[in-house]
Amino acid sequence: MGVAVTRKPNLLKKLASYFYSFRLEQEESSISGPLELQYREGRYMLSTEHAIYSYQDLYHNFRLAFDYLEPEKKGLKSVLILGFAMGSVCQLLENRGLNANYLGIEIDPVIIKWTKQYILPELAANISLKQTDAIAFLQENADKFELILIDLFIDNQAPEQFRTKDFLLSIQEHLAPNGRIIYNSMSDQKGHSAFLEQFQQVFPKMHSLQIGKNQLLFNLPK
Repeated sequence: MGVAVTRKPNLLKKLASYFYSFRLEQEESSISGPLELQYREGRYMLSTEHAIYSYQDLYHNFRLAFDYLEPEKKGLKSVLILGFAMGSVCQLLENRGLNANYLGIEIDPVIIKWTKQYILPELAANISLKQTDAIAFLQENADKFELILIDLFIDNQAPEQFRTKDFLLSIQEHLAPNGRIIYNSMSDQKGHSAFLEQFQQVFPKMHSLQIGKNQLLFNLPK
C-alpha cells in the first residue's frame, strides 16, 4: 500500500517515488468503481482494482504501438483519443515530437477532475477534453481525424458496445483519407475471436501487435 499524501509531489517526493509509491488520490467512481492515483517513479499512475488506466510515458502498450506506427513521421495534425483517461497516449505522442491537435473523450468525471489537476498543466500539446460517452460523441460529431486511438475499458474489460461492427463502422466514418487507428483490446476477453473477424471485415488490411494479454489492432494503408 502506498503512502498517502495530500498535495502534488515536490522534488523530494519525486526522488522518493523511485523507492516508495505515494497515494495521491483515492475515490469511488460511479463509472469505473474504485480508482486510485499513485505517484511512482516520478510519474502519475491511475489504476482500478484490476487494471492500470494511465502511467504517463510508461504506458508500454501504446509506447510499443507508436514505435511500430511512428505517427510523428507522418505529419499528423488531428488526433482523437477515445478513452483519454489521464492522457498517457497524448504524452507519449508529445514526447515523440508529434505536433497535433488532440481531442480526448472521457466519460468518467473523477478521472477528468484528476487529469485537469495533475496532468494537463504539464503538457504543452493543444488538448481539448470532453466528458461524454464515446458512442454519443461519434453520433453527434462529424469531424474526421488522421489518427484515432481507442482505449475504452471499464476496469480490465472493454464494454461490449465498443466491440460491435456498428461501432467500428462509426470509427471508419470519422477517419480522414488514409487515416490510421490503433484499437487496444484484450485477447483473453470473451468473444475476442469474433471481434477480430468483425474488425477485419471493416478494416481488411489489419495488423496486430500482441503485448501480454493486450492486442493492439491497426488498420494498414490502402
